[in-house]
Amino acid sequence: MSEDPRWVTEPYRGMYAHGLAIRIDEERESATLPGQRWGYVLAISFSARPSDRGIGLEQDQDDYYTAEAAEQAALHYGKLAIDVLRDMH
Repeated sequence: MSEDPRWVTEPYRGMYAHGLAIRIDEERESATLPGQRWGYVLAISFSARPSDRGIGLEQDQDDYYTAEAAEQAALHYGKLAIDVLRDMH
């Protein structure tokens, strides 16, 4: 049974990092390893609810064994992006 994708959201420095785990269906170089692969979509915003704006597929060339690991990676990179935005002022 497959679950519907869910957004995870964490507040950080007055903004929000959003992450969504996605199944990777295409063959990857690491396809010889067992198990389903996961990637993620991330977004950052001033709103606690993710929207279709500002969302992009992260191309970090990594994949993850669990949806939870992909979600955590999205939140991590989203927080790094918020750090850059906040520190530019």
